[in-house]
Amino acid sequence: MQQRLRADEQRQRAEAGEQSAQRLLYASDMNLALRALETKNVGFALQLLDRHKPKPGQSDLRGWEWRYVWKQTRSDALQTLGSHSNTVNGTVFSPKGDLLATCSEDHTVRVWELTTRRGPAILLHPAAVGAAGFSADGTGLVTACADGNLRLWDVASRGELRRIAVGKLQADRSANHVAFSRGAELFAFPDETATVQVWDVAKGTRIASLNGTRLLYSVHCLAFSPDSGLLAAGHSNDGTVDVWDLSRRERVCSLTNDARRVTSVTFSSDGKMLACACWGDSAAIRLWDLAVRRAGQPLTGHSGAISDMAFSSDAKTLASASYDHTVRLWNLGTGEGTTLRGDLNEVFAMAMAPDGRTLATGTKVDGTVTLWSTLPKPEEETTRRIGTWSDLASEKPVLSPDGTALLRPSDGKTITVWDSATLAETANLPLDFRSGTHFAISPFGKLIAVGDPDGAVKLVEVSSRQEIGRLAEGGAAIERIAFSRDGTKLAAAAVDRKLRVWAIATRKLLCETVGHANEVNLQGSAFLFSTDGTTLGVGYEDKTAEIFEVSSGRRLAFLQGHKADVTGAILLADRETVATASYDQAVKLWDKGTQQELGSLTGEALAVFALALSPDGQRLATGGGDGTLRLWDVATSQVVALAKVSSKEWIMSLAFSPDGNTLVAITTGTLRVWRAPSWAEIETAEKAAAKSQPL
Repeated sequence: MQQRLRADEQRQRAEAGEQSAQRLLYASDMNLALRALETKNVGFALQLLDRHKPKPGQSDLRGWEWRYVWKQTRSDALQTLGSHSNTVNGTVFSPKGDLLATCSEDHTVRVWELTTRRGPAILLHPAAVGAAGFSADGTGLVTACADGNLRLWDVASRGELRRIAVGKLQADRSANHVAFSRGAELFAFPDETATVQVWDVAKGTRIASLNGTRLLYSVHCLAFSPDSGLLAAGHSNDGTVDVWDLSRRERVCSLTNDARRVTSVTFSSDGKMLACACWGDSAAIRLWDLAVRRAGQPLTGHSGAISDMAFSSDAKTLASASYDHTVRLWNLGTGEGTTLRGDLNEVFAMAMAPDGRTLATGTKVDGTVTLWSTLPKPEEETTRRIGTWSDLASEKPVLSPDGTALLRPSDGKTITVWDSATLAETANLPLDFRSGTHFAISPFGKLIAVGDPDGAVKLVEVSSRQEIGRLAEGGAAIERIAFSRDGTKLAAAAVDRKLRVWAIATRKLLCETVGHANEVNLQGSAFLFSTDGTTLGVGYEDKTAEIFEVSSGRRLAFLQGHKADVTGAILLADRETVATASYDQAVKLWDKGTQQELGSLTGEALAVFALALSPDGQRLATGGGDGTLRLWDVATSQVVALAKVSSKEWIMSLAFSPDGNTLVAITTGTLRVWRAPSWAEIETAEKAAAKSQPL
């Protein structure tokens, strides 16, 4: 019997150890996933997420942070057509936009039928294929292969018609070494002497050798103008671009870019502008007006080298593909860029459809071919300016306990209410109040509680803009006031140390007790109900905190040990642990029963002002003077998510929405939200994605 008991005990210890190790791994992976997203490595973030999808019989460790990261990994793509078995070197649409040809290191060209969505036709080659071009009428296709031959194909039959031996070609996508003109009438490539050879495809003859007197192998990218009259050659050694007049076989200008090399060039549809993608210490796009040979302000935003570019037909939009796994759409009128995310690898090739509404991209290594919309997508709003922060109670923004509403008093005459779901102002109430008045707002912004300096506690209905009741007529000045998370209770602290809690529905006093000090901290979460509304946490300026039972007013814990004012106190979901925050940069955990410190959550760099517990009790959010939101796994005291708001903004208040999907913050001047999808939304989206099969 004793052996069995010892065996059971050992097994339980082993299981507990394994569970602890899994939780630590999960916390580490979630932080890695967030960092992967910062570097646009969506593929790695997805791998980390997949690692923690529970298998049958396993515990599900995932929380809000997993759902938030999952949302950030969602692709903006219209459709993934399929893939090559290696890097895609080139993409090109047919003149009507109904076909897409993609060239690859896998020795093939695939022709995708975009209207029928049938599987692609595969054109086999003996070596890597660097580029392709459709004839002007769309009936022919020309491909450039690393074996030194151009191949002409009949689009309808997919049969090879002819070969043209042009010489050694660099067909890999390490650079845009080869180029076809519009209609594939001309073909250009550099030889090892940096001389650009230009061929007439129809005649099968070389028509020009353009000697730029550059270093060997220095030509990095080529592009024809829309009328085939000009050829631009970007260089890898000095960041210059030579522009050649093909009718005269003369270099008409050299454009100097402040960069080590030029990685891509492309002409606008009217031939008046030349876009040069440059790489030095960072990526930038220079737009040159060829008439005056002057460049405007560079377009910046990519974190990796730019591999390909394309103008829209109206020359108002420029698309750029990058090694940073993204495509950006640039509004050339404003210079602003929109990022398209979803590629899991470096984007090596890109083309824009003739109507300008669709982009096609091809990636490195995995060879994925994807379609994207160029139409502007609605950007999710996550911030709203709410004015300059004030420490005065009568001017300070107040967040509802469930994060659904925000109240901002101003000028002693007006109360403004915002909805955090829409970030929109929902009410503007005329309300006279004095300096020193304290406010609270109920869930969904239905009621405003007003704590007056003369001790009165009033309830104002937002919809009617009328006072609907008084919970206290007068007495000592009110110094803090707060609604419970469900809005059924209101608590007030007065300067005479009295703490009172009322039931909103009946207006009856539930309890009255006395705090140990009369200096309740005016910042952050120092006066806060537990998530179930059964206890009230109070933080004091004398470095202590108390937890009170709401039903009786009985003090459950008196906590001392911080080195500075306590700015937050809350009973956690296990009802045995208390979390407190302080100006001393610490978040401490306490045993409610013994009132002894259990440990500290380390990582805060400055004072901590805000605490918020998720509805399921598994996550504790903290924020403060270092402008960083931290999300902690309550079970392990490990950070599972970290988001830098701003080094110039303090996080003053935090709250989770009732469904646990949204985390809301008030900073010094801004309302911020972080939204995560529900589990049901994730399940629906993943089922839909599973049904969508590439061609």
